[in-house]
Amino acid sequence: MPFCSSPYSFFTNDINIYLEEYMYSKEFNIPLARCMDEASYEKLVIFSAINEELTACKNRKRKMDQDATGT
Repeated sequence: MPFCSSPYSFFTNDINIYLEEYMYSKEFNIPLARCMDEASYEKLVIFSAINEELTACKNRKRKMDQDATGT
């Protein structure tokens, strides 16, 4: 089982903080910085990855729901 791993080995406290920041930023429409030049590149990359994963999850759920209803 070389491809199996505990999610807890990837889900660190730092990742949890980034997820919380992302959710607060989206929920309350809080920008990452005053302008793009002031935004942390690391945070932009991480937030982009979070957004891509959430979008993929929503699309998968939508497809599963459509398959279940036959539409």
